[in-house]
Amino acid sequence: MTELIPKIKDWVNLGVVPVIGLLIFSSLLIFLPESTIQDVGLEALSKEYKVHIGLVFLFSIAFLVAYSLNAIWSVFLGTWLREKASLYFLKKEANDLTEEEKELLKGFVENRTRSMNLSMKNGVVLGLEKRQFIIRTGNLGTDALSMSFPYAIQPWAWEYLNKHPELLE
Repeated sequence: MTELIPKIKDWVNLGVVPVIGLLIFSSLLIFLPESTIQDVGLEALSKEYKVHIGLVFLFSIAFLVAYSLNAIWSVFLGTWLREKASLYFLKKEANDLTEEEKELLKGFVENRTRSMNLSMKNGVVLGLEKRQFIIRTGNLGTDALSMSFPYAIQPWAWEYLNKHPELLE
């Protein structure tokens, strides 16, 4: 059994295409009529390794089902869950804003604007950008001395803070 585990690892590292080939080959050897197997000269191979061919067939199916479920999970459910979890934690952070952060975000909500020119020298601006409340929308600043750049409030923050303006008080 211990020598079987490295072989299974090698199988997994093969990828999908060779496993599909093995599935097709093993299913042909299992399900083709014996006369056809005799005609192609694989009768001895089919009889001698019948158990092994069956194991290859079953493992190939199991591998492809697991691979498909993993792909579905990663693409659809995994992305959806990551977005939901991320949004949950971002909303939780909205409840722990400092007074300076509240004042800055209040400018977006009270002025009913989704973008403002803000200074990159301001630590509050950089903190809100890092925490994904705002995003810099351009690389050309409006004022070289103050290093003002256009920033936009993230859509989730706009929606959440407009629904819960008490968070900014």
